[in-house]
Amino acid sequence: MKKKFTEEQYQIIVELQRDSYPDSIITGGKVGAPFKSSLTGRLYRFVTDNGLDNEVVALANPITRKWAHDQFVEPEKKYYWRYKKKDEDGDTWYLDYSSGIINLASGEYEKSTFTESEVIESGYNPDMFVKEEPLPF
Repeated sequence: MKKKFTEEQYQIIVELQRDSYPDSIITGGKVGAPFKSSLTGRLYRFVTDNGLDNEVVALANPITRKWAHDQFVEPEKKYYWRYKKKDEDGDTWYLDYSSGIINLASGEYEKSTFTESEVIESGYNPDMFVKEEPLPF
């Protein structure tokens, strides 16, 4: 089974490429020592222990990045996002998609599923919510 990167790991690789090598394309199938050394902690061990140099090169390379994302990055899960606090009436609030935007809506039935990236892109802090997995049916 192929090892997959998380969306967060992918974002780190892309940011490091932009910060360290903004005008370059990493080639040769191996991650260069300066770039690899900038991968820190668990991500460095994950790449090293699993021999994922080629995958990191493909993710870092702007030309192959979209293809590599589809191949090597685990799709983000979608969750219901329940606001941790209740309002003064004791009502529960969920994130919902309405009129083309993600907003808070009151009630158990007023909710949609979103990835963490979608929540962040909409201007919300995921730490303000409890993630609830949707039922499998």
